Amino acid sequence: MHIEPTYTSVGSLFQYRPMFFIPKYQRAYAWDSESLSDFIKDLKNCFDKRQSDSPINHFFGGVLSVKHYVSGAVNQHEYEIIDGQQRIATFILLVNRIIKNYEDLLSYVQDSGNSENTSIIEGRIKLLKPRFIVFDLICNSESN
Repeated sequence: MHIEPTYTSVGSLFQYRPMFFIPKYQRAYAWDSESLSDFIKDLKNCFDKRQSDSPINHFFGGVLSVKHYVSGAVNQHEYEIIDGQQRIATFILLVNRIIKNYEDLLSYVQDSGNSENTSIIEGRIKLLKPRFIVFDLICNSESN
């Protein structure tokens, strides 16, 4: 087995829209309110530091995965998550909530007739959804 560690940002981790999957032997999502609170506090601390022009890096934690080739796809792999499932799932849940808030805000802005901010909000939704939530992949398959 060849292990190749890569140190990267969360944004880079999702940059090429990887497919992650959780093997059946992994436990279900289990973070409690204290774990979630710590996660949010860490993110808020990073945000506050960046706002005060004192940026810091947040240690997201390790993610261990096994890379698998996707048959019929060009330059696409899927990653079997061995460790880091809870962190990745929590991050995806957070992004999903942010998108939902943007969608609610978009409805409010459209209903109020304020078209000034519509394109900004739509742009953020269009940026976040395909990068973190929706994955489209077309694979060639062999016909019998």
